[in-house]
Amino acid sequence: MAMEFLNNGIDFYNEHGVFMTFEENKDELVLNVKSLGYDLNNYIENNSLYIDQVVINTDELETAGIYDHEGIFVRLERSINKVNAKRVALDSLDKLFYGLDEKILRSEFLRLLSWLKKRKLP
Repeated sequence: MAMEFLNNGIDFYNEHGVFMTFEENKDELVLNVKSLGYDLNNYIENNSLYIDQVVINTDELETAGIYDHEGIFVRLERSINKVNAKRVALDSLDKLFYGLDEKILRSEFLRLLSWLKKRKLP
């Protein structure tokens, strides 16, 4: 559904997009979405879509007990700027917020929404 949101933005509104994945790598994603009729390589070559894979090692998070999402914001901003994105999809939030207690999860989720809203990104 997230990829359809990005593809429709590109195809119908000329709104470039960023897909940040915390699970699949770029090649897997391109192959999986191809079965739905989307040619992501074409979007990537035309600089209308940028895919960024972020590897989160959940074992390290459990050991350290802390996780600062500031690095995600930096990477996301850099990705947005690469293609002048107007749309962003994050896959999947459960991986991004893994291991956070309820209060911190809510706070970090609201911080992410505020960050996106400030940049006028849906």
